[in-house]
Amino acid sequence: MKSSLRTPVQRAVSAVAEPFARLDFALNTRATRRLIQHGPEGRPFHVAADRWQGRRFERSSDRAAQRDRIQHAPDVSELVTRAGEALFANQKWAEIVPFLEFVRAAAPRAVLEIGVAGGGTNLLLSLAHPNVAFVGAIDLYVRNKAQLSYFAPTGQERLFLDASSYDPQTVRAVSAALGERKLDLLFIDGDHSYDGARHDFEAYAPLVRRGGLIAFHDIVPDEVTRTGTFTGNWVGEVPVLWEDLKRSYPDWREFVADSDQDGYGIGVISFDDQVVPTFSR
Repeated sequence: MKSSLRTPVQRAVSAVAEPFARLDFALNTRATRRLIQHGPEGRPFHVAADRWQGRRFERSSDRAAQRDRIQHAPDVSELVTRAGEALFANQKWAEIVPFLEFVRAAAPRAVLEIGVAGGGTNLLLSLAHPNVAFVGAIDLYVRNKAQLSYFAPTGQERLFLDASSYDPQTVRAVSAALGERKLDLLFIDGDHSYDGARHDFEAYAPLVRRGGLIAFHDIVPDEVTRTGTFTGNWVGEVPVLWEDLKRSYPDWREFVADSDQDGYGIGVISFDDQVVPTFSR
């Protein structure tokens, strides 16, 4: 398979940066394990910093103007620009813009994201269409809750769960919050192991309406998979799971800027509860 590191200069730069990328990844992995084992209390400084940022945001003098700019973006492209000034979304422009346009055409009312990171994508999903009335966010620790709540449209119901998506109580909490409703969009960007991503799919797909959208982030293989060179981008085994789902569900779409890129990519299936997917693992 062709490498996305196309030039000798790019390969040389990557080789120099690789040890630092691996160290950063190892530290992040250790921090994640502490969250898994101890919950938010396992990373007290991380939580304290997030809460301090939240209080600082609440005292911000320009947040009202920023909210007005975000909520009155004339189109999806401008929405991504304005929302990105408030919260970072780890997305490629050429993927998230057409994906959100696709979502907007579906006019979702209930949305759930698994794996929230800094909250940028969750913010974009909450503003994807005026119909969106419920937005859920699941992560081991959901950051930037104050910003996500403030920038959301007035009256939109928000659910923040600092919990493992694997925990049956988490699934029950989402189901209880939805009540009689079904999800119109499920965005999965949590555990990137095959088993982890498959678990999120199998646990939460029953909460999605027939014809609803289930999206996966990071469907394109990363550089470490292609060449063994670790750049810091890690998609794990999500591309393998995505290929399995593509073979099972006839109605799917991909939003990929470059098939040779280092990770990223968004894949979407139209959910049908009558389909029994075939998994390779």
